Amino acid sequence: MRSDGVAEIIDPKTGQILASEFKIPTTKFKRGYLEVPDEFVKAAGSPSTKKSMIFEDKVHGKKFVADLDPQACLIGGLAEWYRANQAGSEDIVIITVINPDENLFEVQLSASEERASNVEGLYLGKQYNMVGGRKYEATRDWFMPLSDLLTHVFICGITGSGKTVLGKAIVEEAAVQNIPTIIIDLKGDLSSLGIIVRTSDDLNGWVKAKDEKLRVKKLKQIYNTHYENLNSFGISDERVSELYDKFEFRVFTPRSKKGIQLGFASPLGAPPYPVETYQENKEEFNNLVASLTNAFMDRLYHGAKKAKIENERNYLYEIVHYAWLNGIDLKGEQGMRQLLTLVEEPPFGEIGGLPVTQFIDAENRRRRLLNKINTMLSGAEKMWFEGTPMEMDVFLEAAQGKVPVNVINVSDLDSFEDRSFVVAQVAYEINKWMRKQPSEEPQLILFIDEIGGGGGKQALFPSFPYECAAKWGLNYLIRQGRAFGVCCLLATQNPGDVDYKGLSNCQTWMIGKLATDRDRKKVMEGMEVWGSDAERVKHNLTNAQTGDFVVKTPRGDLNYIKERWLMSYHRVLSLAELPKLVH
Repeated sequence: MRSDGVAEIIDPKTGQILASEFKIPTTKFKRGYLEVPDEFVKAAGSPSTKKSMIFEDKVHGKKFVADLDPQACLIGGLAEWYRANQAGSEDIVIITVINPDENLFEVQLSASEERASNVEGLYLGKQYNMVGGRKYEATRDWFMPLSDLLTHVFICGITGSGKTVLGKAIVEEAAVQNIPTIIIDLKGDLSSLGIIVRTSDDLNGWVKAKDEKLRVKKLKQIYNTHYENLNSFGISDERVSELYDKFEFRVFTPRSKKGIQLGFASPLGAPPYPVETYQENKEEFNNLVASLTNAFMDRLYHGAKKAKIENERNYLYEIVHYAWLNGIDLKGEQGMRQLLTLVEEPPFGEIGGLPVTQFIDAENRRRRLLNKINTMLSGAEKMWFEGTPMEMDVFLEAAQGKVPVNVINVSDLDSFEDRSFVVAQVAYEINKWMRKQPSEEPQLILFIDEIGGGGGKQALFPSFPYECAAKWGLNYLIRQGRAFGVCCLLATQNPGDVDYKGLSNCQTWMIGKLATDRDRKKVMEGMEVWGSDAERVKHNLTNAQTGDFVVKTPRGDLNYIKERWLMSYHRVLSLAELPKLVH
């Protein structure tokens, strides 16, 4: 007998002292059974026959009767203990053999170091207790480590699954952690992040009804429900006030004065130090030129097939390439005028092995290109250059102690090419900025809620064979952002329309309910979920309630969570309501 009261266990065959304490990951709980090592079977004194065992939980003062199947190395009957202790997938089950002759054992739960450190991460909701494929109450807080932002986040789920709310929760938590965000709002539902609800007065201008009496009643109901839900997730008034004090919220609107008008003064402007960039990495430089040129051409030639404007695209690429390397400024309205001059009289005589005139003048290609560029300088198109310049200093500037949360609301842009152009320009500006100040910590989030867009060639991150300006810009950030502290937070309700090969760089996947087997299969392949885990994941994706998500972490863990309630008021804002929010 050891000094701590635990019996020494001797192997009758070898005479060796066997281990009396066993640490088993909770991931070994499958279909209500706990898989144990062969060494435990020996220590339990049951090498060939089934036996009943008594497990004592001293922390909660309870005992549990379980059965050991030595052939299968499985213990059945600990599911109730598992649920009572709110065990999670990252925790450890510790079993101590007290007295094998009396079939007495002790069982306890040890939280892993990761779980202990998670309290410093992003609080996104409650984690479900899982036993086999069954999901029990969500009682333990679930945190996403800050470091997981560096490897990007992908959220997917059908309309009503809660994906937008989950993305907004990440933005709220990031702001508390002093991480700024740039958000592309396609529908108006992300702009309401600025309505943080401390008292019912914060809702006063946002609740409507037929008459004042009904409005007051409705406002009270919404406010009470809001705070009941916050309290159910343990979110206090103090925490809401903390977020309110942190937020420096702005809504920008391209080509519109509904919000803070955002001017795209640099659709073809060069990055800082273009010559040095070219000398250090020609491939990267050339790809940057191609990305901006492609985005610009998509806007000029809406809906045109790529093959039909290939000569114009290559011609413009060569001009922009030359301008960047020779200090010719293409920024703003004056830059567009300079571009007209260069297209009319290029500073080179050949493209490839052909004279410029032979390459671009057939079928009036150059004349049409000039006319297209000239439209940027006339009529409503001139509004693209008006307003606050789209520069990273504007997005990151904030009062002391505040964290900038920037929404670029593009719901007023009818054309997909215009929206894609905005995303490409934002990605390009972030790319230029991040290269000047790499970081090992998260320092910026780019959040786009619907990268699936309208599907097919209307997607902002489309699958093959489609391409668009937005995808060219986003690819840089997804592939390289982690080295610079930039996180891409991308969400979609159309999993069949996005490029999963590109999204393989997103190491955190958060998946809600999916409508079809095709979508579920594609997502599980992207998550790289196989074997027994696949059945459990598929069951949850089929039957998930609003706010339920399966989370695959960069470490390969699977967590099942219920997203928390937002501290802001979640609703779609119309364009007419934006001025009220801005002011």
